[in-house]
Amino acid sequence: MISQTELQELLDIQIKELVERKWKPLLDAPWATITIKKYHRTQLKDISNISKMKTEIRTKIGTLGPFIFLNDFFSKSQKPRPY
Repeated sequence: MISQTELQELLDIQIKELVERKWKPLLDAPWATITIKKYHRTQLKDISNISKMKTEIRTKIGTLGPFIFLNDFFSKSQKPRPY
């Protein structure tokens, strides 16, 4: 029978391998950039309840998913942004 410590070590090894195989190439890839020609707003404005929205997103789907989306996929097209 495998002990709890051995299971944890196996899990740690598998997580490291998964990160190296799947996430490392994505994180090391060059990030897409876009030159903004026109700004959506003329002045910066506070977004009400932004901290609550950030907390909800972070607790429901974590931090890596939104980071990848905002930096890689969403940045490839020019869309109106709140700030």
